Amino acid sequence: MGSFFTIPVQGQQVFELGYQQHPGKLLENTEGILQIYVKSNEYMIPKEISNLQVTSSDRKIIEVLGVEKMSDGFTTNVKLSAKNSGTADISVAAPGFTSQEIPITVYTSNNNPTHLLLKATPNDFAVDGPKYGYLAVEVVTSGDLPTKTNKDLEIELTSPNSDIIILEEEKITIDSGNYFAITKFKIKDSGDAMVFAKTEGMKPVSAQIHVREAKEPLTLKLYTYPENYLTGTNNKGFAIIQLEDGEGIPVKATEDIPIKIAVENPDARINTSNDFEEIIFKQKELMIKQGEYSTYTSFTPRPDFSDIIESYVEDPEASGSVVKSLSIGISAENYHVKDGSINIVHDEYVSETTGKGPVVVKSIPFLVTGDREILGVAYLETDVEVSKKRPDETRYKETVTIPVMADETFKMYADSSDLKTASIIDPEFNVGDNAALVFGNTGTVIPETKSMDFTFEDGEGIKKFTGNPTGPIEDDLTIKSESLIPEILAGEEFFIISYMWEEEEEDEDAATTEDEDEEENGREGPTHFISNTVITFSADNIIEIEPQVVKQNDAYAILNANALKVGDTSVTGTAGKFETGLDLSSKTTDPTSISMAYVKTIFPGTTSFATIQLLDSADNPVHVKEDVHIKLVYDGIDSIEIPENITIKEGEYFETFEISGLKDGKINISALSEDFPLAKFEINVSSLHPNLVLTSPDAVNPGDVIDAEMKISFEDEQLPLSDYNVIWEVEGAEIRQQDEITNSDGIAKIKAVATSQDTVKITAKISGQGFFESSVSKPTSVIQPQVSPEGQVVEEEKKELALPITGENAVFVIIPVAIGAAIFFLKKTNRLDEILERVNLSDKVEEIKEKVSELRDR
Repeated sequence: MGSFFTIPVQGQQVFELGYQQHPGKLLENTEGILQIYVKSNEYMIPKEISNLQVTSSDRKIIEVLGVEKMSDGFTTNVKLSAKNSGTADISVAAPGFTSQEIPITVYTSNNNPTHLLLKATPNDFAVDGPKYGYLAVEVVTSGDLPTKTNKDLEIELTSPNSDIIILEEEKITIDSGNYFAITKFKIKDSGDAMVFAKTEGMKPVSAQIHVREAKEPLTLKLYTYPENYLTGTNNKGFAIIQLEDGEGIPVKATEDIPIKIAVENPDARINTSNDFEEIIFKQKELMIKQGEYSTYTSFTPRPDFSDIIESYVEDPEASGSVVKSLSIGISAENYHVKDGSINIVHDEYVSETTGKGPVVVKSIPFLVTGDREILGVAYLETDVEVSKKRPDETRYKETVTIPVMADETFKMYADSSDLKTASIIDPEFNVGDNAALVFGNTGTVIPETKSMDFTFEDGEGIKKFTGNPTGPIEDDLTIKSESLIPEILAGEEFFIISYMWEEEEEDEDAATTEDEDEEENGREGPTHFISNTVITFSADNIIEIEPQVVKQNDAYAILNANALKVGDTSVTGTAGKFETGLDLSSKTTDPTSISMAYVKTIFPGTTSFATIQLLDSADNPVHVKEDVHIKLVYDGIDSIEIPENITIKEGEYFETFEISGLKDGKINISALSEDFPLAKFEINVSSLHPNLVLTSPDAVNPGDVIDAEMKISFEDEQLPLSDYNVIWEVEGAEIRQQDEITNSDGIAKIKAVATSQDTVKITAKISGQGFFESSVSKPTSVIQPQVSPEGQVVEEEKKELALPITGENAVFVIIPVAIGAAIFFLKKTNRLDEILERVNLSDKVEEIKEKVSELRDR
C-alpha cells in the first residue's frame, strides 16, 4: 500500500512525502503503523519532518494513538488503532508542507456469514423461450466470500410483481454446513419483476428479472376453412383460433385464455335453439392453454337453410344460385379479436359430389416448438359448371364452387422441403368427410428464408403450398453457460447452467443513429435446445464439470461441478456443433496468498521496517488458524540482510521484520510456505547521488586567508541536504576554522591561511545516510612576491582595489601601486611575458590590466 504525494516547499524546492502502511491491510480491533518520510522521485530523502500533526476523519473506524520520531531522524511513525471496518482518511500536516489526506481501509475479521447474495438465472426471457428460471440464495462474509452457515438458515422470498412471475417457494432453507439454496420461479407475463430475499439479522437483497414483450397488440385471430359450403349436404369446416402479436406471429399464452365462438348477428327469423342454429359448432367454448398458442373446433352449416330458399322464392328474378355470407365471431376478455367468415351456397341445380379431390390446402402461421403443431387445413373442393334456366325459360351456364365428399377413407401424402423445420403428418379423410386438419411434427429451427414448401399429389397432379414457420435460425443461436450460484466456495460442489440463446445478427447495411431508440426484439433471449446432444467441458485443475445429456426441447442443462481448489479459470465446452465457455472464480475465507508491505527503495547503511501477512482469495487479511512458517530467499545477498524464516503465529495475521541495506542493487525476495503459491517482491537499495560544489579563490598571496565552502544538494540543487558529516583535508595551508556538518542550506565552511609557496589544495569528504563517503577538491594558486629591477622585493601598499573576476567563483586580487609600476617597467624591457609564462599568471594579469585601465579612465 506504499504511495506518496507531492508537497511544494519554499519556492522551487519540491518535496514528496512518502508513506507506507504496516501491515499493508488492517483488520478491525488491531493496531498498525503509518510510516511517513520525505521522498524525492523514487528516493527516500533523509530529511527531518518537524512537528507533524495527524488526525483521523472517523475515530470510530481508525483512531490515531500517537506520533513518534524514529531513531534514524527522518522517519516518523504514526501509531493507529483500527476499531471497526470501513474507510477513514488520515490527515497529515507539518510546517512547510501542504496538508494531505491518506485513505486507509479497515477490514472485518469476521469469517462467518454476514449477508446474502441472490441470483436469478436467466434474468432475461424471450417471448417464445422457457417459462421458468432459477433463484439461488447464498451466504457470504463481509468481503463477499462464500462461507458455510453453522445453523439452518431460513430465507424468505417475496416479489411485488406477482403478475409477472410466480415464486415456486416463498421460504427456502440453507442447511447447516452448506452455503446456498436453490428454487425456481415461473414466468406469468411480460415486464420487469423484482425478487427480494431476507433472513433474520441480515439486510434484504434483491434480483431483477426482465421478461420481453411481444409486439402489440396481441390478437386472437380466427381462421375458418374451407370458405365455401353447400346446403343440403353434410359438409364441415374447421375454426382455428391463434394468439398472434402485432406482426401476425404466433405467441405462446402466459395464461389460460377462455374463448367463445358464435355466428354474429344471426337471422332473427330463425329459432336460436340448437336444432335451428345456422352453424353447428362441435364446441362453442374453447381454451388456449398456458404455454400454447392455438385451439380449434369443427363446425357444420345447418343443411336446411329455409331462409335462403325463401329469399330465392321471393325474388323471381334471382339466378339459380344464392350465396349467403356468415360472419363467425370470437370473444375473450382483455384481448383483441379478429373474426372470420364463410360462404353458404344454395343451388337447386347442384347436388352433393363425391370423390378424392381435388385437394386444396390453406396454411396458417406456426411455431417450431419441437412438438406437433397445426400447419393448416386440407379440404376437397371443385368447381362445377351448371346449366340453369331463368324464369323466362332461357338457359345459361354458371360455375359454382362446391365441396367434395370423400367416397372412401384415404390419406393425402405430402413431403416437406425442410425436415428440420417441419414434417407433415399425412392428413386422413374419412368417408363422407370433405376437410381434415394438417398437423406436422415441428423441429426447432427455421430456414434463413423464413419460409418452406410442402408438396402433395391429388388427381390433378403434384401441388404445393407454402408454410409460415416462426422460430430461431440456426446461425442466430449460441449456448450460454454460467454458475447457478453467485460465488463459488473452493472444495465444494455447485451447479453450472447452460442454455441456448437466440439473437439475430445485426444488419450491417442498416443505417442507425445514436439518437434512435432501438426497439427491443421480444424474440431474442433464452430458447430451447434444438437437438439431442451431450454438453462436455474441458478438463481443468481448478473446476471439474461433469458431462450432461440434453434432449431436444429441453429448456436448460444443469451440470454438476466441483471446485477443486482456489483460483480463477476459463473453461470451454461443446454441445454438438455449438461451443460455449465461461470464466469461474473459486474462493475461500482461508488464507491463500502471501503479501508484504515495505518501502520499495532504501539506502545502504540503513534499516527499514517491513511486514508480511496472509490474504484470502478476495485479498482480504485473515487471522491464521495455526502457525504459518514462511521462508525468505533472496538474490543479491551482499546488498541486503533479512531473516531467513518468518512465523505468523496462530491467531495473528501479520509479522514484522527488518530489512538492512548493505550496498546498491535490485534484489528479488521470494516468500515460500506450504500450501501457498510462491510470492515475489522486489526491493531497490540505492545510494543518493548528490551534487557537491566546493567554492574557493582561484589564487591568493602567501599568508592570505582562504575562505572556502562546500555545498551538498540533490535533484539539480533543488534540495539541499543538511546534517551531513564533513571532514576537511587541506594541503599548503593552516586551518583556522571549519564546519564539521552541513547547515540547513547544505553548506559547510572552512577558513585557512596559505602557507605554501605554490598551491593550496582543499578537499571536503562528506558522509551520511543515503550514500557512501564522497569527496570534492579544488586547488588555489599562491602568487609569489614581485621583484623590482634593482632586485628588491616590492613592498605591497595597503590600499586595495576589489576587482571582481567573472565566473562561478568570486576572487579578490590586491594590486598595490608599486606592482603596477613594476609591471610597466617589465613591459618596457620586454621581460613581462617571460615572467608571466613562468608563473602561469598571464591570463589573470591580462584581466587585471583591463581592470586597471578601466579605473584610470574613470
